[in-house]
Amino acid sequence: MYFFKTSDFSAPIFKGFLLTSILLLGAALEQGLLPDISSERSTFFLIGNLTGLPLASFLWSRKGTTAQFALRSWTIESILLVFSAWYSNPFLSFFLGLFFSVLLIHLAILAKNIAIEGLIPSVGLGILSGNVILLILERLPYPIGLMLLALGLVSWRIKRPDATFSIKNLSFRPPRHLLFFLFFFFTFYLLGGFYYSCLETSQGPVMDFTYFNLISTGGYVAGILALIKNPWAFDFLPAMIIPLMGLSVIFQMAHLPDISLFFIEVGFGMADVFSISYILAMTENLLETALSLTLFPLSILSGTLLFSRLGPDSSQSLEWQLFFLFLMIVPAILCCRFLMERHGNDQKQTPLALPPPPSTRDDITNNNVSGSSNGIEDSHPSDKFILESIAKKLRLSERETEVFLLLIEGKKLREVSSDLGIALGTVKAICSRIYEKAGARNKKELFRKLQNG
Repeated sequence: MYFFKTSDFSAPIFKGFLLTSILLLGAALEQGLLPDISSERSTFFLIGNLTGLPLASFLWSRKGTTAQFALRSWTIESILLVFSAWYSNPFLSFFLGLFFSVLLIHLAILAKNIAIEGLIPSVGLGILSGNVILLILERLPYPIGLMLLALGLVSWRIKRPDATFSIKNLSFRPPRHLLFFLFFFFTFYLLGGFYYSCLETSQGPVMDFTYFNLISTGGYVAGILALIKNPWAFDFLPAMIIPLMGLSVIFQMAHLPDISLFFIEVGFGMADVFSISYILAMTENLLETALSLTLFPLSILSGTLLFSRLGPDSSQSLEWQLFFLFLMIVPAILCCRFLMERHGNDQKQTPLALPPPPSTRDDITNNNVSGSSNGIEDSHPSDKFILESIAKKLRLSERETEVFLLLIEGKKLREVSSDLGIALGTVKAICSRIYEKAGARNKKELFRKLQNG
């Protein structure tokens, strides 16, 4: 419960992934909000998603009318969603996937400069909440659930990106650790697409759709909670996914599809949150982010295509699943190695010199170290330079830096609101972004992280 109390449910990343997860599962892949469950519509959506990601990176790198068009993508997606309630057209699904890519790149821009530890809670809770809300929307008469989702998309207050991106800087030179990661997760989602195709073909008549959906969501939510509530699992997550997938294959061989489905959904819940956060945090520019995100639809389509080539009655399906499972072992180990080295390097960094907290400044003033106690500028001339260096390292915007300096000075949120002449809600939103970029959950943890470097 502590985690939920300290989480910011108003953060743009949380709200964005809540809406996009409902859209992806409810109207694209599993189509729980649509009456007809068509693999053709899902395929066209994934193709549109695959096509749209590089295009979206170009749109968001432009200014003027093009940028305004990209900002309206949430509204356009909601209109397409309303049309999909009355027209069962695969090309409509294609454009839903195309504009879905623009939404993802928008969220990727908002997530830039936030550490992966700060992204996982927002991304995880957004996707988790979206899955839970989807279960509720599915129980409503058609097409009320679809209309409510469209209303949520069109009414979301869109945050404009603080930074602009030049098309000249869109290069694709991923570091070695990112290549290992992309290979691992491409293989994982290829196995996932292959597995679901096998499950739907061989076990579809055996398992009721409602029961299937309940098990799927339960396992998925369990996987997300296991990741966001256990930070120690972060460095070992790629290696932890492999035994989960192995158990899923074993139970499938034992003709226990419900247990098999639960274990693979636990793996998917952990992998979705981790992989999205990893890509958003570790890629250097929009093109790298877009091309990395294309692996999600590309790998699932590849798994589905491979299964269709083998045929639904092929005895080789389990052999292929085991092959992909063993193929993931080496890149998983290399990913874990990089994460543990990164964690160790972060701990070895020299701590930044943080000014003394407000409670000790009176003592410094009384000892005549400084003749004033009115704040950073008067009592400690070097403090402001140190704090501005920290703000630059965290890549805070100008407004975020102003709020950051006042927080360190010991001022309360209402005092910050009064000093800067902005609304209290705006101050809270800015503080949330500062905490995300610092990888902290609250003000107390921010101070502790700064003291420890």
